[in-house]
Amino acid sequence: MKISRPYTLKERIYQLCIREHYFNAGTNDQYNMMFYAACSSQYSVRDVAVMIAICSINADVSKVEQQIQEIVDEIEAGAA
Repeated sequence: MKISRPYTLKERIYQLCIREHYFNAGTNDQYNMMFYAACSSQYSVRDVAVMIAICSINADVSKVEQQIQEIVDEIEAGAA
């Protein structure tokens, strides 16, 4: 029997980047650094959105920030 589990923040951001074609102008090292920042309490949602936008072609920081905040909110609501 396969047990389903909620996706982690890193997995959800990965899915977002794939779905929206984000991070298409960054390196693997930058990608890994962005995931580190996303999972660290030292960085804000805005910080991560800026990292994604800088390493993307035609990504809007505000839109990315909103999308990540929605992911964070969903994860936090599921943890409650």
